Amino acid sequence: LRVVEGEPIGSFFGFRYLGVYPSDEDVIARDAEGNTLYDSEGKVIPIRYTDSYVFKGGDPIYQDINYDGQIDINDVVYIGDSNPSFIGGFGSNIKYKNWDFSMSFHYRLGFDIINGIAIQTQAMNNRDNQSKAVLNRWRVQGQKEEGLLPRAYMNHPANNLGSDRYVEKGDYMRLNNIKIGYMLSNEMCRKLGVRKANLAISARKLYTWTGYTGQDPEIGQNASNPFWIGVDNARTPPPKIITFSIGVGF
Repeated sequence: LRVVEGEPIGSFFGFRYLGVYPSDEDVIARDAEGNTLYDSEGKVIPIRYTDSYVFKGGDPIYQDINYDGQIDINDVVYIGDSNPSFIGGFGSNIKYKNWDFSMSFHYRLGFDIINGIAIQTQAMNNRDNQSKAVLNRWRVQGQKEEGLLPRAYMNHPANNLGSDRYVEKGDYMRLNNIKIGYMLSNEMCRKLGVRKANLAISARKLYTWTGYTGQDPEIGQNASNPFWIGVDNARTPPPKIITFSIGVGF
């Protein structure tokens, strides 16, 4: 995350993730036309992370934006925006005889989320617990599979750089409230010795429609840093609440 003149607060910047190098032989620097780059001795120039590390098979592929054979700060580009294009809600309230039914929804569309938990649990470069997603990782030279994660490598300098690998669409629609109620008839109320009575069941935050893979697309903001927007660090999601109620009038 950074603040850039001309870009909205909450924009994401990072590397463009293109997959995983199948083998050492695929780590080749290329020019804008896709031609292999060679050094003064006629040797193929490999892709490096800054000046220190030569990528190898199983390492992540980041787009070399300026075609210089190095992945560094000059390859950082705009990769997403946490600001939604649309925010809204709708609902209904229906009554039929002694029954009443109401529900309300809210939605946010056209925004991105950085899945911070995926960054932590798919890094495979430390001793932290990892998610089961890492079972689908690169293991042998020449391995090519769709959705393959980079190899496990303790203290790897470039295995887990900030990139669009962790940027997801956050669009969602949430069923905020739903309620079904029934008003007892006058005859039933007389038998019960009351003037009026009703029964109801209601629920809050019952269901969310989203393609986001994190636990909740409605993420909070880091209060200590107003510019750290749109990063999901797995705060406690809103609970589902189901309530039964009885109303009686004497």
